[in-house]
Amino acid sequence: MKYLALMLIGLFAWPDLADGMDMNKSIDSAVLEFDLGTSRLTNSQKIQVRELVQKASEMSDDTRLGVAAWSDEPFPGNEKELSDGEQDLAQARLEEVQMYVQSLNYQGSFDKFNMAKGSNWLARLFNSDSSELKSVFAKEDIGDDVLKSKYQVYKDLGAPQRVVLVLTDSQAKRAPDRDMIPMYE
Repeated sequence: MKYLALMLIGLFAWPDLADGMDMNKSIDSAVLEFDLGTSRLTNSQKIQVRELVQKASEMSDDTRLGVAAWSDEPFPGNEKELSDGEQDLAQARLEEVQMYVQSLNYQGSFDKFNMAKGSNWLARLFNSDSSELKSVFAKEDIGDDVLKSKYQVYKDLGAPQRVVLVLTDSQAKRAPDRDMIPMYE
């Protein structure tokens, strides 16, 4: 019953979140759910990724696709780490998504975040309280609504056994100290 209530709240809250993220259609996202211990994309997940990449072609010529991958376990918090196996699983999910995106000839920028590791800026933000977040956004001049909305998508949709993809157009500000991975080397 608890899960049903949470699902209903999520269904009613999502349109408000989506309306707030419209911003001239500068942000779009997809959530991929993985079974325990798996990193292979299913056919339905490939469809989700393909649809997101197709939306990129409708945006500006310079899009950015951010991909945050979680392992099967929640991040234990500051000063702790997940096992190497959990970190490797999140990395395998990232690489699986990246290879599929490359096969679709996506031409924009590609950012990867292994959320089983605390060393990237996104993971550090996830493990910060609200006052720290405000301080980080102020210090790094992250006043851009698109960037804040992008972070909020990761925060709201990210969880163990998930990969969250967030597509933004070229007008979204770059994040500080981000781990940018060039799509084609």
